[in-house]
Amino acid sequence: MEMERQLYEAAMDGDVETIHRLILMDPLILERVSLSSADGTPLHIAASRGHSEYVRAICSQNPELAAELDSLGRSPLHLASAEGRVGVVRELLRVNPEACLVRDKDGRIPLHLAVLEGKVEAVSELARACPESARVRLDVRDRGGSALHLCVKRDCLEALKVLVEYDDLLNLKDDDGNTIFHLAALFKRSEITEYLLSRSDVELSAVNENGFTALDLIENSPTRDFETLKLLNILLESGARRAKDLNLPLNTSLSGTNSTLENSPPPKSAADNADDDGNGLEQMRGALILTASIIAAATFITPENWDETNFFSTSAISLVLSLSIVLLLFSGCPLDNEFCAWILMALMYTTLYSMAWNFTSTIGEFEDLGSFLVPLLLVLFVFFPLLGLVALARTIKLIKQAPRKLREFVNGRSRPTTRSLAAA
Repeated sequence: MEMERQLYEAAMDGDVETIHRLILMDPLILERVSLSSADGTPLHIAASRGHSEYVRAICSQNPELAAELDSLGRSPLHLASAEGRVGVVRELLRVNPEACLVRDKDGRIPLHLAVLEGKVEAVSELARACPESARVRLDVRDRGGSALHLCVKRDCLEALKVLVEYDDLLNLKDDDGNTIFHLAALFKRSEITEYLLSRSDVELSAVNENGFTALDLIENSPTRDFETLKLLNILLESGARRAKDLNLPLNTSLSGTNSTLENSPPPKSAADNADDDGNGLEQMRGALILTASIIAAATFITPENWDETNFFSTSAISLVLSLSIVLLLFSGCPLDNEFCAWILMALMYTTLYSMAWNFTSTIGEFEDLGSFLVPLLLVLFVFFPLLGLVALARTIKLIKQAPRKLREFVNGRSRPTTRSLAAA
């Protein structure tokens, strides 16, 4: 027992001289340790602590220890991979390359543990020694899939870049039918999404077991934070499509069990799938009415010193436009329509411009501009340029989306309905 204790202590410290001395004293000590230790051998300890010289010494004496499993079903290679001990990984692969495909009690191979811990160099060594390990499916508890699915879940882009070079796994699906592109949208991995879009071999509109594409997942996200909107814009510009736009056969099932998305809402209807800007405007209808009404009321609050012609011209523009906005909103203008939303925003921008110009013109009538200089400069050199940039961005967005909207309209008009197919 004393010699075995010294053997474990030497494994903790990486003491190679002690291991040689103990083997000289008792040539069978490694065999006895292998038979008596359920919680791991000295090789497990040395591997997890990165003592490559100690690992080499033990494996040269008893290479079978490299295949021993601890109480969790993990080999020394599992532990070295999880800790990112690249030198130890190389030694263990040289002695027992088959350990690459050994699963622990959680159904994970060494490559899976290296990905989970973000050990990119260990991932590279394991994939190089055993390329087929990248295709080994995860346990049902991890919802299947490959090591690439783990890369996305753990947001480990560098490990993903390593693994995609060894096998055609980009469009492999997990037990829920999700590709890694689905998961990148679901977990809002912007960098991974942009990397996948840079490749030509990624299927952008794959449908999972619930009938969702990656675009559907991000549009059905319960949160509307900056990252969500950024990803939505990326996917729309990339040409990703919704499941309802794919012309799937009528007998295609769009239902299934997907534990990853069990709390996700069902796919949106055509009305619900309007762009986020339109939905946001629709929710702000009351606030927009109030804002336009205040602008209309404020247009004829006259200062003591004012130029009558100039004041009435700019005020009249503000009044007419703000009342037009109120009229459109009260009449039920469909704000989820991109063109109607753009018209409303154009009116609002012009109204704000007229009010700001009225402000600057009125200030110009005063003899002493000293106390008004700062607000005047802010309006001229901050507000006006900012308003112009925002208006330009909205216009460019409308122009860029026009071809896609037209294609959707044409496809919707030309696609046969269920009733017409039944009649045929």
